[in-house]
Amino acid sequence: MNGKATRFIIICIAVICLGLLAMRLSRMRQASLQDKVAAQQAAPAEMFYVGSKYDKIYHNPSCRLAAEINTGELVTFTSARQAISKGYRPCEKCRP
Repeated sequence: MNGKATRFIIICIAVICLGLLAMRLSRMRQASLQDKVAAQQAAPAEMFYVGSKYDKIYHNPSCRLAAEINTGELVTFTSARQAISKGYRPCEKCRP
């Protein structure tokens, strides 16, 4: 193999590895959100939405943006009405 082919193969392997890493991190974030929600829930059957106390946006727990909420910022709501009454607005991505 010549030098260009070797570099191309190395770059392809690096891109594949980065893609796999990104997928793994995404799964870890989602698992982290589920852990956060479970820790915050007072009444599991009644929890419908999660939000951040800083950005005032509420999400479906499955929203990818909700997975990025830090544990110390996480708040839960039993209804959209409750979230709105506390000054939150719905996420434009998951549209809860």
